[in-house]
Amino acid sequence: MEEGRLTFSWWYGNGKGCAVALAAAENPWFEGLGLGLINDDAPGDCHPVYDGVTEWRTLSRFFDLDVAMLRRLFDRTGYDGNVRPHPSEVSGRIRTFLDTRVVAA
Repeated sequence: MEEGRLTFSWWYGNGKGCAVALAAAENPWFEGLGLGLINDDAPGDCHPVYDGVTEWRTLSRFFDLDVAMLRRLFDRTGYDGNVRPHPSEVSGRIRTFLDTRVVAA
């Protein structure tokens, strides 16, 4: 992903957003699993949706994670308040988390 598209300022809009919303908007695999966006043309009103719930409940249900872990992976609070971390930092953190989850299983 090119730098500048990842932002924690809003879920999604104008081709920019958080990692989850970008995946929902641009990756058919996630859409096939039921992850989507509502109001994707309005950054202030766009939200992820899955299984009848929206926003953080969507992520919690879709990824089966608690909100504390979700914020560590997908929110500015997990990146020292940085609303535009480099995509490699976010993807690296997600990969590390997934690696430890697979090993634990």
